[in-house]
Amino acid sequence: MSHIKNLIHEVHRRSLWQVLSIYAAGSWVVLGGVDVLAGVLGLPDWADSFAFFLLIVGLPIVLATAFVQEGMTTREIEPEPQSLADIGEIPPGPPPNASGPRRFLTWRRAILGGMGAFALLGILTAGYLFMRTAGIGPAATLVAQGVLDVRDPILVAEFQSSSGDSILARTVTEAFRTDLVQSPVVTVVQPAQAAAVLQRMERDPTTRLDPDVAREVALREGMKAIVTGEVNSAGAGFLLTAHVVSVSDGSTLVSRSETARDLDAVIDAMGALSQSVRERLGESLRSVNGSPRLSAVTTGSLEALQKYEEGVRAIEQDRDRDRAIALLEEAVAIDPGFAYAWRKLGTELGNAFRPRSQWVDALTRAYEGRDRLTDYERYRTVAMYYTRVTDEPDEAITAYENAIRECPTCMGSRNNLALVYNSVQDFERAEELLREEAALDTTSSLHYRNLVSNLVRQSKLTEADSVWEVTRRRFPDQPQLESIALRTVRNDWEGAEAVLLESIRPGEERLYLRAAMATLRGRLDEAEAILVRDLAEREARNQNGHGRARFLADLDIFLRGDPQRGLQSIERHLRSHPVEELDVLDRPYLSLARRYLEAGQAGRARDLIAAYEAEVLPELGQTAPDELLRSRADIAQAEGRHDEAIALILQAEGGRCTGRCYQLARAYDLAGQRDSAIAVYDRSANQLGLAAWWTSDRFELAPTYERLGQLYDEIGDLENSAKYYAMFVDLWVGADPVLQPRVEAAQTRIEEIVAERG
Repeated sequence: MSHIKNLIHEVHRRSLWQVLSIYAAGSWVVLGGVDVLAGVLGLPDWADSFAFFLLIVGLPIVLATAFVQEGMTTREIEPEPQSLADIGEIPPGPPPNASGPRRFLTWRRAILGGMGAFALLGILTAGYLFMRTAGIGPAATLVAQGVLDVRDPILVAEFQSSSGDSILARTVTEAFRTDLVQSPVVTVVQPAQAAAVLQRMERDPTTRLDPDVAREVALREGMKAIVTGEVNSAGAGFLLTAHVVSVSDGSTLVSRSETARDLDAVIDAMGALSQSVRERLGESLRSVNGSPRLSAVTTGSLEALQKYEEGVRAIEQDRDRDRAIALLEEAVAIDPGFAYAWRKLGTELGNAFRPRSQWVDALTRAYEGRDRLTDYERYRTVAMYYTRVTDEPDEAITAYENAIRECPTCMGSRNNLALVYNSVQDFERAEELLREEAALDTTSSLHYRNLVSNLVRQSKLTEADSVWEVTRRRFPDQPQLESIALRTVRNDWEGAEAVLLESIRPGEERLYLRAAMATLRGRLDEAEAILVRDLAEREARNQNGHGRARFLADLDIFLRGDPQRGLQSIERHLRSHPVEELDVLDRPYLSLARRYLEAGQAGRARDLIAAYEAEVLPELGQTAPDELLRSRADIAQAEGRHDEAIALILQAEGGRCTGRCYQLARAYDLAGQRDSAIAVYDRSANQLGLAAWWTSDRFELAPTYERLGQLYDEIGDLENSAKYYAMFVDLWVGADPVLQPRVEAAQTRIEEIVAERG
């Protein structure tokens, strides 16, 4: 005990605690400075560790020096500086008569040793950085050596697993690819691009991209390197390995490994592995060190990432959207902050026509978590939010353009941006984007079909025919709906119906589309029978049938001329399925308001619009979305305020309607502005039925043709009058008896015009 007491006494007497405090503060400053330099200059990872090691080694030297030097006599104590000129000078060495430890352990030697050690660190770091960028020695990057050029394409093969765990292998592959996409040095080839190459090679595009297949694809496309990898069990943990392999000779250019102590550590290990590979490829250390961790831009849960990967595979390879949605829902349930999965889930919910509330919620959650995404995915998420949730096309365009700049070869962004440009009637720009997308991705029929619709809208029918022929040959088992548009634009209604029936695969019924076509052709009884069956089947599956119920009622309200019967049908449905039971965003207040207006019940329509403004609008976070402006226009029109109605419709259309403009044409018509009505009806007639004949067109196309025949007749333009009357008759030639008087009247007038003109 006496020895311990003496030691404590000596420590206090010799002020070692003060020296230790000063050294700790200085070490903190040094490590902070190294960290700052690492961020600014991009120092290698080992620079921090080396600095820490030097400080640890220096600590006992400093303490020993303090211990020894504190014991010197007053004559031996180093003098205090007497002037500013003395400050910063290295303290003098030991007195001449000093011996033993006092002669060796001096502050002069300690300071010079520390300076020398950190000078060595600087020299080693500078040398490493020079060799790295000059392409010399083991530190050289592939870009510096000339093996790769900046932005060269690189293909990631599916990682292998010695245990046969294919799900884990696919998951770590997805994780590696996601992190590698952040690198500005290489362009990561997306799976869809590889599938397109396989298709051109006359191979199954769903072929597993193992190292051999990946190299074959890369050879065909002239790529210089691929990445292969393995995930193998190592006791309770895993060993993750990645190799950059030369395509030309199969040699390994780079090989890196990381270990994960267990499944929960796999994502962080994969992120570290990817960043190590990125560094050797040629990405600056500053960029690598500054990029967010993989778990920060995806998810920290391997299980959630596995569910996501399975969901993507279900939709892209198996085309099983219901299963994909279920898997994505499991992913976000495991990690509610998994923005990557929320975006995909919201997209698929929308594509599956699920209730609006569901996909709005998913896309909103993705948007709120956008900071947990890579730059590319963040831009796509923001764009989807502005497109589907807030309806801000200008913001969506900016976001999609940023996404394309971030990843020029990634699929989907151009197609989605084209749809936004279509929505603002910039069809030429949309066409450019769709052609670019088709050149990048030959495995999906989506952008080809969108291009056909776009060309039809521009009346480029010959080009549309050509694109459709390519589409039909490449994707013979895909939906043929765009082929229907090519026939409807030429008034080939029989051919359009034949294509629809031929496109129905065994086991499918496509009741909604069949009902839409029957309605378009005026066969309302047939459409009603189909809808009754469809509604009953949806009820049996406990699915929302409000849309089908309104469709059924619309046959009476808009075409049979019996709005009261239609309203009774709607009200029967609402008694058993109250609107209040739906999520707020799914309540069809505005849709119902329009139907009550058609039945002459303006008061009830106003109540429904007010309910929308009080309940739905606050949830949307918008002041006046287009659908609300249109409903207000309907009210104004019903009350005879036609100029106000026209102004509201134009506001909803962004100042000028250039597409499907039936509502605006009708407003001009009711206002007595015949010339404007003819112009807009004519424009509308050239768009209705082309790419969305199964939506509101089914009720608007025939009345548009009929009214144009009448209006041209009124101004004495008998040629155009006969043309539109004939189009009306062709469309409704087989219509139900209740509609035949209108068809017969048009046919009679055609005969009179022919007689008048000789």
